[in-house]
Amino acid sequence: VVILPLFTMFTYPEVEDSMAAWTEVLAYDAKDLYDGWLEGNATQVELMTERLVASAVRMRDFYRDISHGPFLVEFGVAGSGESFAALPSLVDLGQRVN
Repeated sequence: VVILPLFTMFTYPEVEDSMAAWTEVLAYDAKDLYDGWLEGNATQVELMTERLVASAVRMRDFYRDISHGPFLVEFGVAGSGESFAALPSLVDLGQRVN
């Protein structure tokens, strides 16, 4: 006897975890870039910028033929509460990824 959870069978792809996984990948890359920028390490900033852009491009390509996905990718820092400050002067992902 095989029992299938029919109430969740037709919810794919809304319940898949790719967005959370891509967010985590991009967050690690962005943190390494930001840490290098705070330390004034130009080599790290250059390397981490390229890694962040490469990850964002892979994410864009992953979602290319899927009916859902992110609509905006920006680099920045979290402020107080739920505020976000974009830092396009450090890396403008919109220009580099689109």
